[in-house]
Amino acid sequence: MVMFCLPAASGVRHRFHVFPEKITFDELDEILARVHEARPDIKAFYSGNGQSVILQWMQPFETFGQLCSYGVVLDPANNMKVENIFATDMYKEYALRAFHWTQDGIQPGDPTDTNTAQDYFMAQDLFCVADIMNPANTVGWQARVAESGFEMGQAVLVDPMITNSGITEYMWGIASNSEKPDKAMDFLNFLYSNGEVANILKYGLEGTNYEFAEGSDKIVVANGTYDPVFYVGGDTRQMHILSPAGEDYIDQLQAMADQATTSKLCAYMFDDTDFQTESSVIYSTILEYVPRITCGMCKSEEETLALLDEFNEALEAAGINDVIAANQEQLDAFLAK
Repeated sequence: MVMFCLPAASGVRHRFHVFPEKITFDELDEILARVHEARPDIKAFYSGNGQSVILQWMQPFETFGQLCSYGVVLDPANNMKVENIFATDMYKEYALRAFHWTQDGIQPGDPTDTNTAQDYFMAQDLFCVADIMNPANTVGWQARVAESGFEMGQAVLVDPMITNSGITEYMWGIASNSEKPDKAMDFLNFLYSNGEVANILKYGLEGTNYEFAEGSDKIVVANGTYDPVFYVGGDTRQMHILSPAGEDYIDQLQAMADQATTSKLCAYMFDDTDFQTESSVIYSTILEYVPRITCGMCKSEEETLALLDEFNEALEAAGINDVIAANQEQLDAFLAK
């Protein structure tokens, strides 16, 4: 599920009282504008160096390849058409929105800034962070912001969905050139069947990196000395629970799983063996143009749209249409099974 973390940065939270559980992209726009008006000294939004397709955290579509380089499926529930995200009306609208965010001071629009959104957020110099959220990720954020001395709220942009791209981002794999793939598989089986080992990798050591919450032998309170932010591993049902989550945490996970829809694309993988040259050129082209669009660096809407047209012409010259056509053919064959 995609959410926005909304910190109570120096009192901003109190201007809005209670954040809605679900908002639209237009409502997000309005919130960011109001935050900037109330607190122009902090960043309402931050796109970093711009080398990411932030839109994929704001809209419910499936992606293929690095930075959507093999195309996207915009409506995986109803239409399996693979298309170039950068040539869609959705991306055009986002490009114009990003331009106005920079022009209006909502985001700094500096692709040379090497700080992360997390850095600014924890320093309470950033109001809004886009992230893929679930109970586990939410608890991690809440624990870190508590250590930093403030609270946060959340707003949902996209309903819960188990996506193919989400699964492939976090799944474990064994390298094809592994000398002992059976031993690697043995370790994964061990990790997911031994809660004690999983706890060590996730939380560190009791007394050194965490303590149990008072009156609990399940909930742990981390001290900030060990924080593997992107680590995913172990059977959650056998593991400790990170404060501020409560004893009902596992039930929350199950409830979200029950509520989520499952993408029809799960288990599909595009075979790009015949497109290695195109893949490299497409990716480098995206890195050339996307930061300028994401950071809203153009001087006008007209210049933004002209840059977007130039970008798509460069992608077509790099072979993105051929790659997408091959992806579509493979996807159709996968769905026909």
